[in-house]
Amino acid sequence: MLDDPPEDARFERYVTLDEWAIVMVQCLNEQGFPAEVSRDGGIEYGDVPMEQAQTQREASYRCRVRFPTDPRYEQPLTPAKIRIIYDYQTGPLKDCLEREGYTVAPPPSAEAFISSYYDPETEVWSAYPMDDPRLNDMDEWYRLNEVCPQLPPNEELFGSD
Repeated sequence: MLDDPPEDARFERYVTLDEWAIVMVQCLNEQGFPAEVSRDGGIEYGDVPMEQAQTQREASYRCRVRFPTDPRYEQPLTPAKIRIIYDYQTGPLKDCLEREGYTVAPPPSAEAFISSYYDPETEVWSAYPMDDPRLNDMDEWYRLNEVCPQLPPNEELFGSD
């Protein structure tokens, strides 16, 4: 968190979820901070000396202001979009996981899935076998996420540009 955000941070354009990490890494590298896109689509930061930590936070702030994600990704999902996730998880994702040798727990009804999606008291069902010990191996975790993505393509949820 920055107590005194840099005043030179300027918006340039919105980015999609698919390009977010790539754009952030380029922006950070332009400002002299080592970073790269991680295997799971996040950002891995290079080693930064403690005396440069504040400057790195400021660089990160500039990048987030310059290239924020499109606001359509920040809105709560509608029941119709949650239904897209349900249909994906009970169809293509389930099939993919089973082809890879994983067992998928029986899903709840679509109505129960949708109604529990934002309920903090309820654990949302997922086709992903999170309790399978094979997924404790990060190489297997990344491989499976690549072969069987946990969510449908962003275009299905949010439309295309």
